[in-house]
Amino acid sequence: VDDGAESQARSAIEEAFVRAYPFLTHAPRLYVSAKTGAGIAKILPSCDRVHREYARVIPTAELNKAVHGLVNRVRPPATSSGRHLKFYYAAQTGTKPPVFALYVNNPRYRHKNYVSYLERGLRERFGFQGTPIVLDWKRSQ
Repeated sequence: VDDGAESQARSAIEEAFVRAYPFLTHAPRLYVSAKTGAGIAKILPSCDRVHREYARVIPTAELNKAVHGLVNRVRPPATSSGRHLKFYYAAQTGTKPPVFALYVNNPRYRHKNYVSYLERGLRERFGFQGTPIVLDWKRSQ
């Protein structure tokens, strides 16, 4: 297969994968061949990277700076009654997978699209390639 056709085939596979598994867009994708052995050497280094991300710890100050930056960039949408989600602070409360507690005025005010926005923003800032991240919404006392 020439490089152009191979590139086109990979693009088509990539698009089909994202459509079929939108919840795995953070996962690394490796192109390997059992027949030729191409790409096999990339598997273990990729597994090592994913495992490091799975166990990664983000300092609280750095996490809060990132979360507040995201919130300031795009304000949470209002509920049907006009109320807004208000963020107080965030803390990482677990690893394997990474868990982030988000302390807010009322977790019921969160919107599915805004949750996705925050998750994407945290991935852009900190990585977490190949591992799920959990956002644990808590009402601040």
